[in-house]
Order: sequence, then C-alpha cells, then structure tokens
Amino acid sequence: MGSPPKQREVRVWTGSRRAAGNLIPAVVWLACVGYGVYLASISVDPLGEPIRWMIGGTIAAWWFTNWFGLFQNGTMRAEVKRLVREPITDQDEFVGFARPAFGSFTDAHEDVGFLCLGADRIKFVSEQRVVQVFRAEVRSIHYRPNVHSVILLGRWIAIEGISDGQKIRLLVEPRRYGTMFANFRYSRTLKHRLEEWWKSPPP
Repeated sequence: MGSPPKQREVRVWTGSRRAAGNLIPAVVWLACVGYGVYLASISVDPLGEPIRWMIGGTIAAWWFTNWFGLFQNGTMRAEVKRLVREPITDQDEFVGFARPAFGSFTDAHEDVGFLCLGADRIKFVSEQRVVQVFRAEVRSIHYRPNVHSVILLGRWIAIEGISDGQKIRLLVEPRRYGTMFANFRYSRTLKHRLEEWWKSPPP
C-alpha cells in the first residue's frame, strides 16, 4: 500500500501543533462548565444560571473548535509543499491522514500532506511518508465518522480496497479551508471527485 514512515525529525505536524487545535476549545469548555458546576453547588436554583454557563460553554467550545481546530493550517500547507520531493499541483488536495489503527487524544489526523490523483493510483504525500493505492485495488469510497463527527465538524473519507489479498483503508479529511465546518461541507465535493476518478475509464 505504501512505504513505511521515514525515521526523521518531524518538522510540520509536530506535537504542539496537534495539541493546539484542541487545547484552546478544551480550556474554554472546562472553564465555563466548571464554573457552572460550582454555581450549581452553591445556588438555590441549580437549573438557572449554572445551566446557562454550561450550555454557553458548550456553544463557545464548538465555535473555538471550528475556528482554531486547524491551527496554522495554511502555514503547514506551505511547509509540506516545500519539503516533499514530489511535485505538487493546484489539483492536489491538502488533507489530514490516518491509518485505521491510529488513535490519539490530541488530534484525529496522524499526518498532514497532499492527496494526489494519478491515472492509475492515488497517493498521500507528506514530509514523513508516501502511501499509495492503485485504482484497481479500490472497492469503495465512503464516509466514516471521526472524533469531530458528533459535533458536525469533521468526517473521514475512507478509500477501501484489497491489496495482495489484504483489506486496506486510506482515511483522509480535507484541510482546504481555515475552518473545520467549511472543510466538513467541502468533504462532499472531494468525495464526489474521488468517486469520479475511481469510476472513470482507465487510460
């Protein structure tokens, strides 16, 4: 399916960048909800102001997740484009990527890079790895939920197939825009484009 990750220092998708997008909304939510719980413990009306703080904190956390969840996204796009060895064109999509077994508390994306559609294969290219799937190996392209799906701010596009008798799955999520909700909406366009590529006649 692709080459293993190269053992070198990560320069773009660092731990601090992975954490920053979720840290700001988490702090906002914990502060507001925590204060609401405190008010409920001392208030004679625990269903009044405390509830408003909890609901308001949840709404604020959604807003901050939408606007800050893709922390330094444009900067990372430019850095990856400069670092990768393969030529990147305007038709290539900047995406988040994950293997099926990947799990993290800091971000759903294992890596960030470019999704490149070729005549007979699709490739994910980043500073750390090149992963490719041949079109003849693809069996389905569909949505799969990720950690942000429950708040309507994210979802995977799963490219699944069979390679050498083994099931394979490439999980990608667009990072074209600066907000998560804009990318969530754009994922429909990207999925349609991938399906057209998959179903088009081979060259």
